[in-house]
Amino acid sequence: MPTPTIHVLILACEPVIAALLALLMELDGFTADFPQPGERPEDAIARLHPPLVVCADGGLPEAESDLFLARASRRGRVVLFSVPELAPMVRARAEERGFPYFELPVDREKLARVLNEAAAT
Repeated sequence: MPTPTIHVLILACEPVIAALLALLMELDGFTADFPQPGERPEDAIARLHPPLVVCADGGLPEAESDLFLARASRRGRVVLFSVPELAPMVRARAEERGFPYFELPVDREKLARVLNEAAAT
């Protein structure tokens, strides 16, 4: 019996970054979902009910909102990621909230490990 895929909502300001993350995720059996054009991140979460939400912190205003992150984490597990320049700030924010975190560039194995660990909790 095939293992069901885990859906991951990717929230990022940069479509290229979102697409690259989706490609890496899909190579390891995850299914990447995105907000519709013009859709607010919270509306995408309500529509999709994803078990995992990967959020670009430092580039996405919602990622800095405690209210948004609390609501998102009620729906699914939130994973934060950042570009190298913002890594110390975003890593600290992730640790404060108990969220998994990764920094770009990320290799396929590390990304799969972070997502699998987040999905298992």
